[in-house]
Amino acid sequence: MTRPKIGLLKNFENVGYIPGVGFIAIINSQKGDYSNLAIAYMLARDIAMNAKVLDLDKDLMSMMVNRIIKDINEVLTIKSLVQNNIENNKTILKQLEKSLLLMEFNQEYLRRFLSQYSGEDIKDKYRLVEKDINEL
Repeated sequence: MTRPKIGLLKNFENVGYIPGVGFIAIINSQKGDYSNLAIAYMLARDIAMNAKVLDLDKDLMSMMVNRIIKDINEVLTIKSLVQNNIENNKTILKQLEKSLLLMEFNQEYLRRFLSQYSGEDIKDKYRLVEKDINEL
């Protein structure tokens, strides 16, 4: 048996219908998996059993198909935008984390600077001198 072209797999996954050809089903005979063939058979049988001659308005059908295609394209565009937003938000979060680390470093540095600048050492020495003077 020849292997189906990759395009068929992309377009129809495991079971599909090609107008003028019929149903196609991808099977794995080596594993004994004929479930897709059974699905194609059931679909073909159901269509044959329920086939009726319908009077379809081709213009209406064309309009409906075009509308469905447009809606699918709209949903795909929205999905793409959401995925792009997710990637952008990840980049923003990385930058925020980097900035927070820098800010924490600066905060610690400023705390040390302020404790030295406020003269804590001098205050401690003054307290000792003051205590010595008071004890006299």
